[in-house]
Amino acid sequence: MNLLCPSLYLDDSDLLYPERQTEEESVVHNSFRNFVDKTLSGCNNNSLKKFSLNYEDDDVQRMSLTTRWISKAMEKGVSDLDLRIYMPLMYEPPRLLPNTVFINNTLVKLTLGTELCLGMAPLEYVGLPLLKSLFLHTVWFSDDAICDVMFDGCPELEELYIHHIYIEDRDREFNIPPAPHYLGHNNIKKLTVATIMIWGSEHEPCLKIMNSISNVQILYLSSSTVEVIYECLDLDEIPLFKNLATLHFEGNKEEYWKLLCNVIEKSPKLETLVLKGLCGVSDCGVKIDGGNVVKVVEIQGKISFFTDNV
Repeated sequence: MNLLCPSLYLDDSDLLYPERQTEEESVVHNSFRNFVDKTLSGCNNNSLKKFSLNYEDDDVQRMSLTTRWISKAMEKGVSDLDLRIYMPLMYEPPRLLPNTVFINNTLVKLTLGTELCLGMAPLEYVGLPLLKSLFLHTVWFSDDAICDVMFDGCPELEELYIHHIYIEDRDREFNIPPAPHYLGHNNIKKLTVATIMIWGSEHEPCLKIMNSISNVQILYLSSSTVEVIYECLDLDEIPLFKNLATLHFEGNKEEYWKLLCNVIEKSPKLETLVLKGLCGVSDCGVKIDGGNVVKVVEIQGKISFFTDNV
């Protein structure tokens, strides 16, 4: 088999059903593994640009097979790698991701998740000179050094997306607070923070995170992130977002309007504002005095605006 496949999407989620018996599930798993093996072996070198794998890897004895698949994909010159791999909870999991995920000259976009246990920092050195977009979806690690190593090795990183779904047993096991400095990577222009997890004293870490992201051009704040910011910081502690041009803001409480107004006031270059979930708010007694030139306002869902003071 000699295939020219610029994109390869492999997903076992549609093949597995809870009502099936264990023996049948095993047959389906083996069939999927054989298919992936044959497909990757038949792809021409340098023909594969995107490799996407959505896979439940709950068999420790077979994880080396998953590693081999990823290695084969990297050998094809992949520039967009999307790995959404579920793993059982292990504080010191086997090395699932090969070194070529962290040291190569082709990757431009990297997605890691969902419920993926990386364990300790994978390497002492990461070299991803072309990587521009990094997406982390519910990834656990047992050593915060991974942040230092990973982000230091991505000099061209422009887009960072962090989405963490809290799962009690795992978050207690991997109780590593986020390192605020990596959110403030010098080149990041677009930042999405779907959840900020704060441990210990909440004020100081949250303040550091906000200060470290103040240079971004595009900022997405989910409702859970907005809640943390509002609860942890005084409004006068919100930093100046001197380069922010696009803000996506989601919230469902009346008091969040005050935070929104404060962020707008401190974003002199803001041109596009996307609002979601600020429902049933008629008057918060807040006035916006900022000098920004907002040109586009997009409303997602039902929103009631201020009546008098805007």
